[in-house]
Amino acid sequence: SMGAVASVLAALKQPERFTHLILLDPTILLQDLGKALQAAVRAGMAERIPMVEAAQHRINAFASVDAAEKHLRSKKVFSQWDEQALRNYAEFGTVSTSDNGGPRELRFSPAWEAYYYAAYTPLYDLLPQLNGLLPTLFIQAEDSNAFVSKTFREVQEIVPSATYVQLQEQEHLFPMVIPQAVSQIIRDFLNNTLV
Repeated sequence: SMGAVASVLAALKQPERFTHLILLDPTILLQDLGKALQAAVRAGMAERIPMVEAAQHRINAFASVDAAEKHLRSKKVFSQWDEQALRNYAEFGTVSTSDNGGPRELRFSPAWEAYYYAAYTPLYDLLPQLNGLLPTLFIQAEDSNAFVSKTFREVQEIVPSATYVQLQEQEHLFPMVIPQAVSQIIRDFLNNTLV
């Protein structure tokens, strides 16, 4: 996701700090969409971008870890998540707001998440620099809205040295839906590329 974009930017700037890149459904938008997003931000209309607007209205306070988990489970986006992944998110994606461990809030505030979405960095022009730089794995969800199949195919042409895996019938948050399968893909990649 956006973490994959940040990882690419860091690896291009300081490749000596990396041995591999493992990119889980990186947010590489269609070029026209990325340009439109940047134009909206430059025009001071970031708050009208759907991802930004949704993040700004995200519920941030929960009575407990259990309450956070219950709330998350009620949302469509979390409905397919692995049980342990959802529990971990409720526990570690929130922090206590008091010393007694009671009320919780999101570890990253809705305002921070909205800012992060509005700060989208397009990678298309930088991707050729990634070719041959490090062993790189791209894992893409077939039904992703962040790294669509058209872009996935284009990136394969731009960075032919990378390894590519497309997960059928999966959406953007696949690491939390099928964590064991994803970890096996990563282990296999590392086993085949570590020297």
